[in-house]
Amino acid sequence: MAFLPVGDGHPQAIPPAKGQLKFLLVAIDYFTKWIEACPLAKNTTENVQRFTWRDIICRFGIPHTLVTDNGR
Repeated sequence: MAFLPVGDGHPQAIPPAKGQLKFLLVAIDYFTKWIEACPLAKNTTENVQRFTWRDIICRFGIPHTLVTDNGR
């Protein structure tokens, strides 16, 4: 199952959890409404790229379209 299209929201600040996890990165398949989320300690480009590769592309294939909010 490939996400088609996927919304990739910029990590939003949340109250710190164990391990100083204070950002939540969420990807949503607009067709099936499937959600993948990842807590992050730091809001960095590398963390977003790692999440997109490991949790989206490697698991479901390359999305037809990737919609982002460009950090807003």
